[in-house]
Amino acid sequence: MAQNARPAVWLAITLLFAVCWPETSFAQKRFALVIGNKDYAPGVGGALKNPLNDVDLISKALTKIGFQVVLLQNATRIEISRGVKNLGTKLGDAGDNAVGFLYYSGHGVARAQDRANYLIPIDVRDMSNDDLWFNAVSLDAILKELQISAPRAAQFIVFDACRNELRLPTKGAVKGFEPVLQTSGLFIAFSTSPNDTASDVGDASGPTQGH
Repeated sequence: MAQNARPAVWLAITLLFAVCWPETSFAQKRFALVIGNKDYAPGVGGALKNPLNDVDLISKALTKIGFQVVLLQNATRIEISRGVKNLGTKLGDAGDNAVGFLYYSGHGVARAQDRANYLIPIDVRDMSNDDLWFNAVSLDAILKELQISAPRAAQFIVFDACRNELRLPTKGAVKGFEPVLQTSGLFIAFSTSPNDTASDVGDASGPTQGH
């Protein structure tokens, strides 16, 4: 794999806000939900190195350009779902000029039979059976919640998921998110290409070089 400057990519995205929506123009109300899951159980693959560093970097960058940031570290399924709902509510209440940003760093997986993508919360204990799909958080559900709650908001969604260390004994699970159709008002970005995985090597805020 070529050099991977993943955090730099996300910082470049946040810089777009600084160019398109400078701090002096606060007609837009800006809300962000930033989630970093690091301390996974051994049955999921064990602790990751970089998610909490990633979200710290992204949170600071978003705050500097005028976002009200909610930061979740080592979030459970309920906490992720509640955070997404609260983000959608804030954006919906803010009206036409609202801008939203959702960033997730941690494990993610796709279900092979229907190509559905899932975020893995910290309270998933193992990947050994189909209970995984009930305990994970559906990406489709996240997108639906945000679209229904805030159909007029401009929303940016970034997933830095599917690490190499993820264990997948469950049949029908695939490392790497499946492609998602772009929807009007939503910009969705992933840290890897389809069927690829993101590395957790390196220090600080993510890898400087892949394998």
